[in-house]
Amino acid sequence: WYLDGQKVTSLTVPAEDITLEAQWSVNSYTLLFEANGGNDVSSIKDSYGKEIVIPNASREGHTFAGWIYDGKTYKSGDKYVITADENVEFVAQWTINQYSITFNEKGGVEIDDIRKDYGTVINLPAASKEGYTFLGWAVSEGGIVAYEEGDEYTLRAEDVELFAVYQINKYTV
Repeated sequence: WYLDGQKVTSLTVPAEDITLEAQWSVNSYTLLFEANGGNDVSSIKDSYGKEIVIPNASREGHTFAGWIYDGKTYKSGDKYVITADENVEFVAQWTINQYSITFNEKGGVEIDDIRKDYGTVINLPAASKEGYTFLGWAVSEGGIVAYEEGDEYTLRAEDVELFAVYQINKYTV
């Protein structure tokens, strides 16, 4: 309570009427962002009634689908007005991306490309070409063998093309 702009800590009842005034300060609350496997997002602390711009989040191999709070989804750039009377936590939601392995058989028998979710482990197939022995897969045209038949390849956050590497067969006649 305040009297004439001064905080009153104790009061002796005066002989005349006085007016005590209440002084209020706006409460501040923290918006927490649980990235749910994504990169950390800083919390935001601001006052009740303030409008906050919802931040973006990122996670390798995933697309950000928004933040969930109180059953509602908020997208990056949406506005949120602090109306709760407590700290609130937004939880990130993600959709997993798919990536492709394209096989360049270098004139051999065609192998179907593979398109799967990020992080999927693929056992690499063998390529075949008449008159040649398959040695493995290179990561660039004319490159050296990086993977052999049956090797495990984990899909990264990018499409990839693998190139068959062959050795010509020698026959004695």
